[in-house]
Amino acid sequence: MGNAFVYMFEDKNFGIKFFCVFALVSIALLVGNLQNNNSTLISIIISSLGGIITLGYFIECIKSVKTSFNKIHLPFIGINSVLVGIKASIGALLINAIAGFVSVFTLYIPTMIVALVSPALLSVFSDEYKIKSYFAFNKAAYIIREDFGKYFSTLLALIFYTTFVTTAMYLLLNKLGIKPEDLITGGQITLNIIAVSIFFAFVYTYNLYVFAFWIGDLYKMNRYDTEDEYFQR
Repeated sequence: MGNAFVYMFEDKNFGIKFFCVFALVSIALLVGNLQNNNSTLISIIISSLGGIITLGYFIECIKSVKTSFNKIHLPFIGINSVLVGIKASIGALLINAIAGFVSVFTLYIPTMIVALVSPALLSVFSDEYKIKSYFAFNKAAYIIREDFGKYFSTLLALIFYTTFVTTAMYLLLNKLGIKPEDLITGGQITLNIIAVSIFFAFVYTYNLYVFAFWIGDLYKMNRYDTEDEYFQR
């Protein structure tokens, strides 16, 4: 699992690909801080579009890990990232809305189940980029059963690493005397906002590749001719 932190450097064009995603995330964060009356709608649209594109690219990276053989060839961010991101966003909204509604009457068990199997569902979605893949619990269950130890360790890594990074960034902001709520200044972009947004964007972009490796490595499609062959063994 440690390869997740270094594998991306095997791609000779990684620097360019990283910068494109980093620039997109930076712009989305900065624009998201414009909250005055004249720019709220525009900032929401731009930030949302940035999130959709980033999600789509994340899914593409998961697929690149799954289909790679010896060396990783990461995708460039592009129009396909937008299309994949739109489908992924719709699928995520649908499944979370349904799970959230049902959870009100069932002690939030469906929400917990979706959270626990979400890495497997993302892996399945990255195969064909179909919204219905978010509801392919049979295939998700197969991935989990196939190597439960690996899936469990991946889930723990995602949880603890996310917690560690979030806590570390929060402590760093406190050390610098910056509170998260101070980053929204009613339409003004200050030096603090620029610095913190760039730092957040760098960490977010790097971790995007880390998480893509952990999820994509749950099953490697290069061992099989087709997806059906994997799930019908």
